[in-house]
Amino acid sequence: DTILAHIGRTHRYQDIVDSLSMLREVGMDNYSLDLISGLPGVSKDAWADTLKHALVITDGKGPPHLSTYDLQIESNTVF
Repeated sequence: DTILAHIGRTHRYQDIVDSLSMLREVGMDNYSLDLISGLPGVSKDAWADTLKHALVITDGKGPPHLSTYDLQIESNTVF
């Protein structure tokens, strides 16, 4: 939650867990998780924890599709 708040996201980890639970309840098994790497102040250990959480919240199987995007801050972007 600290990382999500730091980058201005309004959702929290539990929101993701709840959303995935709802998807499973309605039988939707084709979804994607998108993660952003290279966030300022996020250590390699914290990034590894993020990847582990992606497995944990998907019952240890991993999501059907996982995308990772490297953060690129363009000039004049407020961050």
